[in-house]
Amino acid sequence: MHAVEIQIIELFEATKDLKSFEEIKPHCDRFNEWIATNTKYSGGTLGSRLSEYGFYKRFKALPLEQGKNAELVEKFDCEGKVKGNELKHYVLVLCGLTKEEWNERNQTTRVINRLSNDQEVDPDKYLEVAGKLLESNNPHELAVGLIAVTGRRPHEILARAKFSPIDGESYHVMFEGQGKKRGEKPVFKIATLYPSEYVIRCLAKLRKEVSTKDLLREVANEFPNDLAKQNDSLDSRRGQSLRRVVAERFGDKYSESPALEVRNEDDQNNCKALRAAYGAIATDRDCARSPGARIVYFSGLMDTS
Repeated sequence: MHAVEIQIIELFEATKDLKSFEEIKPHCDRFNEWIATNTKYSGGTLGSRLSEYGFYKRFKALPLEQGKNAELVEKFDCEGKVKGNELKHYVLVLCGLTKEEWNERNQTTRVINRLSNDQEVDPDKYLEVAGKLLESNNPHELAVGLIAVTGRRPHEILARAKFSPIDGESYHVMFEGQGKKRGEKPVFKIATLYPSEYVIRCLAKLRKEVSTKDLLREVANEFPNDLAKQNDSLDSRRGQSLRRVVAERFGDKYSESPALEVRNEDDQNNCKALRAAYGAIATDRDCARSPGARIVYFSGLMDTS
């Protein structure tokens, strides 16, 4: 067990039954001091590691009582306006990240900034390639097309994602099946870069394809009681073929006019680059507001928090 996880468990056991800010805060201070002394995580990396070791999941599962173990905090929409409030356990407010660091992590532009060497995505060219892939009978190409126009991860497109139409909205769907939310089942609205009804039909077509059905059956038999391992296996077994399609169809470092520029740290384009491009295009289309509002919208669209 990792040392950080041990500290999280000790913090949880020490505070889970406490009912006052004054009792909870000293434990949080000691936790923060230990993190600062024994790790070298940046704000964003620390948030990711805490999530990996079950920090947020543990405290979100506790019954919350405002003024006893929880604080009412504001939630914001894509325009930066307050859209409501939520109760958050004092530990989640006090530990690991300052409010400034938390906002920086939730509103990060790192995904957009990693997209390319200061190159903009050409939406017309990107959508042209994605459209051709959606028309394909090749399951690898069809899967990449769906990733490109929905921003979902490979295993989500292959097995987990469910898209539901929204009345009166032709380019948005309700999405469920997010792979990284272990133990949770979030449902939220996402944009589609092609008409939503068409995207839903394309996903159904992929799931009916024989090799896709065989793959899902094999992975389920391999890890019958572990969805996380099934997801990892899906990504591993289809990863190379999907990356090949992305590199070939969206252009690679040898192309004079690629549909998608290679990002700084990548040798070739991959599905992560498609997610970043999708987010940038959808944000530009749907949230033509201030830079801050666009960052908030992008974060909510991709659910990167």
